[in-house]
Amino acid sequence: NRALTPAEVAAHYNIGKGAYVPSTYSKLIVAANPVGYWRLGEAAGTQAVDAGPNALHGVYNNSPTLGVPGPIVGDANTAMTLNGTNQLVTVASTPLLALGDVFTLESWFKVASATAAQTLVTKATLSCRLFIDSAGKLSLLHNDVVVMGVRTIVVPLNQWVHPVGTKNGATIKLYLNGVDVTGAVTNSTIASGASTINIGAYFGATFLAGSIDEVAIYSCALPREEVFGNYRIGAGIAKSTYAEVIQAANPVGYWRLGESSGTVAADSSGHGLNGTYINTPTLGAAGALVGDANTAMKVVTTNQTMQVAATPLLDAIADVFSV
Repeated sequence: NRALTPAEVAAHYNIGKGAYVPSTYSKLIVAANPVGYWRLGEAAGTQAVDAGPNALHGVYNNSPTLGVPGPIVGDANTAMTLNGTNQLVTVASTPLLALGDVFTLESWFKVASATAAQTLVTKATLSCRLFIDSAGKLSLLHNDVVVMGVRTIVVPLNQWVHPVGTKNGATIKLYLNGVDVTGAVTNSTIASGASTINIGAYFGATFLAGSIDEVAIYSCALPREEVFGNYRIGAGIAKSTYAEVIQAANPVGYWRLGESSGTVAADSSGHGLNGTYINTPTLGAAGALVGDANTAMKVVTTNQTMQVAATPLLDAIADVFSV
């Protein structure tokens, strides 16, 4: 009931073929085609390189501390620390940043205190920002007035966390460490227009006092599954099996075809859409997945198949789907 993103498709293939490498967080982000992606890993200088496809390089302002240890497990790329007073990264306005009402703001950050409002990343000209409010709650704000979404509990201190804010029209989501933590939502439509980007501040105020890294902006609302995958890979959490990754994507139906006998093809999606093996296909054949003992179905005649009966869940799939 949705079209998988290119990054999800690539991840499914790589995990299935045993090609999963947990230290390639940056490759995963670039594969999702961000408008801008600032790793903030420079050791010196004033240029914050955009590692994405559009070369929207930023500028380090007022000498933030560079080269501090970053959050990505297994990746030597470093992060920056801001003093909470006047340090930030700025990215010049460009039509590429005219995202309008559909976007994602993503980063990693670490703070020792969350008793004052602190900005993570801002689309400054049009005043949309992902920030921590004075109660230490992750929030998404428009025009410094409308709190479009707010997390209901405070962010953890003295540890790297992965916040993501997405907006797809009236659908607004906040994620922390891969988990949907969206609280109350109030929609506010954001007009499209070229915009500057500030990392670590908002119009000369609410400066971040802490470390920040891996800031990415997208012209789409990342789905929950992709946000969760980004967090897991960045945090170095043990890789999921192929089946777990597919199930996390919330498929309508998922048939592993791993039965060794019988006529029932179990649905592993949780929706109970079990199928039927027709005309006795060969079961228990060697499967496709590296490191997974689940077997496959082998069709040796033209009338052998697996069939799933019509159901409203399947009938509801129209012009948007993935197979």
